[in-house]
Amino acid sequence: MQGYAYRAYAVMARSNSGWGIRTLPPEAPRFNSMSYHNGSVWPHDVGNATVSCG
Repeated sequence: MQGYAYRAYAVMARSNSGWGIRTLPPEAPRFNSMSYHNGSVWPHDVGNATVSCG
């Protein structure tokens, strides 16, 4: 993988919760899985990430 595709894959791998793509990866300092903007899973982001990775 090169460039954009590799970066998108790396972000998805870190942010994948098994239920979907998180808004922040768990290793982020402000991560809180119960917070809407700081680690929760947004179902609409799963579709966007899937489309962008081809």
